[in-house]
Amino acid sequence: MVIKKSGKRRGAQDGKEFRLGTSINYNFDKHNALCLSILYVNNKYDVKTEETLEDFFGKSNSIQIGIIYITK
Repeated sequence: MVIKKSGKRRGAQDGKEFRLGTSINYNFDKHNALCLSILYVNNKYDVKTEETLEDFFGKSNSIQIGIIYITK
């Protein structure tokens, strides 16, 4: 992945991503359903950029929550 800031190339990053999550589907009837999901995402990157930007681009954690209504 190429890192850009203000339209200028600032470096590149490679790394590892760990994901853990689950989803639950509930069918109200044969035409309507609801899906609930939760996902934890942890990223660690080997960043090749300016030293002052390494910590900012080097790691991230997030929790993603989704609620999806489905009609068939």
